[in-house]
Amino acid sequence: MKKIKERIISLGLNLKKEISIMIIVFSVGILCSLGSYILTKQLLLLIVIILLTIGFEFIYINRYKSLEEKQKRDIENEFISVVSFFKIYLKNGMNVYTSLKEVSSFVSVKLKERFDQLIIDIDEDKSVEPFIKFAKKFNTLIIEQMMISIYQMVDEGINSPYFNQFETILSSLSNEMHQKNLYTKETSLSNCCASALIGAAILIVLITLGVVSVIGEMINGL
Repeated sequence: MKKIKERIISLGLNLKKEISIMIIVFSVGILCSLGSYILTKQLLLLIVIILLTIGFEFIYINRYKSLEEKQKRDIENEFISVVSFFKIYLKNGMNVYTSLKEVSSFVSVKLKERFDQLIIDIDEDKSVEPFIKFAKKFNTLIIEQMMISIYQMVDEGINSPYFNQFETILSSLSNEMHQKNLYTKETSLSNCCASALIGAAILIVLITLGVVSVIGEMINGL
């Protein structure tokens, strides 16, 4: 439960609301399953309702993973946009350090935390280490390559021979993220189709149980 709470907070969701929904759904599911068994004496119906309740809880909690992936993609997409502005600042004559400080002023809270820490680390350590540390938070190798190329431009800016390398990496990163976004959309559509099929299957099972129950009562009444 502690890990779930940490995930909810890290996603910026309302902790009280999320926990309340889980508890309410679980409680209603258990009450419905017990009530259905008392009224119909159908053990199978009780089991199905319990399984549906557990399934909903699993899907609801599992969606945090999707939200985390979305948050990660959003930050990476924002980073690409920010680096494009960073390049503009460099072309306008600013050095790497000043350009990083400028772009950090108009990014989202999550990304700003990373940029602010990068600036602090640069103030304390003039090596490439702060840039690598910043890149590792994205878990994307090409971003690490980009941050290394940015470090290599610290002294000379766009006059550095590494500036062309930086632009090439930026272009590759943009293409990579575009492909990831397309794949995510395709996966999302596939999941929607799968969810619809699962919903239809559950509905068929419930209808079948209802029919079986009615037939059983009719037979017993004869």
